[in-house]
Amino acid sequence: MLDSIAHVTGGRLRKVRLTNDLFIDDAPSFSPDGKRIVYHSDTSYSLEDYGLEKIEVKRSQLFVVDADGKNRTCLSTRSENETSERFARFSHDGRFIVYEKENSPPRLSDTVFNSDRDVFVKDLHTGKVRRLTHDHTYDGLPSFSPDDNEIVFVSDRPGGRSSIYRLNLKSGETKSVSLKKSWDEKIGLLRRPRRMILPYCPSFSPDGRSVLLHAGWDTRGVYVVDVDDGNWMRVTDRGEDSFFPSFSSDGKRIVFVSGYWDEEEDLYVVNADGSNLTRLTRDGGTKRYPSFSPDGNSILFSGKRKGEPDYYFEIYLLYLGQTISREKLKERLAELGKASLEGSKTSSR
Repeated sequence: MLDSIAHVTGGRLRKVRLTNDLFIDDAPSFSPDGKRIVYHSDTSYSLEDYGLEKIEVKRSQLFVVDADGKNRTCLSTRSENETSERFARFSHDGRFIVYEKENSPPRLSDTVFNSDRDVFVKDLHTGKVRRLTHDHTYDGLPSFSPDDNEIVFVSDRPGGRSSIYRLNLKSGETKSVSLKKSWDEKIGLLRRPRRMILPYCPSFSPDGRSVLLHAGWDTRGVYVVDVDDGNWMRVTDRGEDSFFPSFSSDGKRIVFVSGYWDEEEDLYVVNADGSNLTRLTRDGGTKRYPSFSPDGNSILFSGKRKGEPDYYFEIYLLYLGQTISREKLKERLAELGKASLEGSKTSSR
């Protein structure tokens, strides 16, 4: 039986887990040289007094780790009064990270998500931190432009037609990524009705001419939007929920998460023009924030295996050029079968 299963399922892409700490490790991204990975982890919990009750509030901290998962270093300040820092991305020269940070501890109504966040940048050489936005709303999910002169980020500031903004790091000028009327009509940005999924997870294309994001109505789709004229192109098929897109370093491919065909969340790669859709995983687990390594040979993502609790997201690396042999898979299946049998004997005692 094991031989038959291995024959059918062998040859899958090799996947390695880089973290294993029983906390949510999320939104990983490579440094430009591919030697380090930055991510956030919900490793700090505290009981906050909200009058009649105390609520357990999680705090996210930023970490950097070697590409092999070793030598983890915390980039956040470790203090009781420090607020959450999340969604960090390296600059293209590797010296800075840009990230979102809570401005104050969450209110009772915000214990799931504190909307009072702004964008900050940190110099990894000097440790100096600079606040880039100053809004009493949500500004977050930032990333650098290819020349490191701008960042693109999501904002929930009132009065804006778009929730995507560009910030010039030299002048401090902020511009909306203007979207043509056809986008507003089809995607729903003018009225922001229920079931509307606003633009999310933006990042510049490698040439800096467009922004990649997901948005949609009921289901999410992957879009590329021209930063100058607002023209846009849908990359993924309508009706298929597709999200968390990211460009390869050469701009020719896009990796994203989707429930194509069997509604399982798996990783897919598609050419930037929407052609040559390829499914990379078939394990049925939950996946978030995939991104290519600088050399394009592997994909980094946060995920949890099927059946695991929601707090157990870890960082994984999927090697595009390496597969698991049928013999190795057979060994793993045998080990899993043995462990399952022993567990059944223990529970029946």
